[in-house]
Amino acid sequence: MFSNQKPMPELLKTLQTYFGSTIQLKDSTVVFWINAFIPKNTTNCEIVPDGAYKGKSMMLGPAPWNGHFLTDSREFSSNPSASVRLQSLLLIDNLNHEFKWWQHHRADETVELNGKTGRVTCTKRANISNMSFKLKEITLTSISFELNVGASNPCLDGSPDLRYKADELCINFKEKQLKFNGAVSSYPSFEAYVQQGNCMRVTLFQQHHEPGATPWSLFAGANRSIKLGAYFGNDFKKIQESVLEKQAKN
Repeated sequence: MFSNQKPMPELLKTLQTYFGSTIQLKDSTVVFWINAFIPKNTTNCEIVPDGAYKGKSMMLGPAPWNGHFLTDSREFSSNPSASVRLQSLLLIDNLNHEFKWWQHHRADETVELNGKTGRVTCTKRANISNMSFKLKEITLTSISFELNVGASNPCLDGSPDLRYKADELCINFKEKQLKFNGAVSSYPSFEAYVQQGNCMRVTLFQQHHEPGATPWSLFAGANRSIKLGAYFGNDFKKIQESVLEKQAKN
């Protein structure tokens, strides 16, 4: 579902955590981020019976000899610090028509449990070395990137990569428009957002994983195509019109 929201202070806090205290949200900055997360009501989910994570949501491992794994225990959220399996964030500044950009990639802890006791059997973070935005093109008013992401379950040797990508992510500062042409895997759930300065936050897409999908679905790679365009900034009417157009196409 596409929507727009008022700006929230946690974005600036997140950016300063990632890039330093001198970072500020201003009209010349645009932030894009995409999250992959396991929702609390995912396929084969159960409640942790005991231990440190008692009451949290967990899911069955992909094979009988595996344990259970914590989900992110949430639904969609535009809070950039919400729990994720993977996150890719891009900050672009076009002050005085000169482009500067910073990127940050994050993997939250993977926690494996004994499904009967809730005892933790593994706690690791995925390797994020294969997560990157790469500059594609710069014009007087726009900048484009490619995004490629692949990371696997660090507690399970030989597990397939969770993948998402953008063949083109273009941000046009003059038109205040973002274009995304890419794909995500059929598991888990995905969401993406954009915000200019302290203007309203725009939801680009929110996609739950396919019904019945499990970590085994990751072997198919990034097989769900996503192609969209959306406006950002303060022009609520223009943003809303682009939101409605994307809803109609989906």
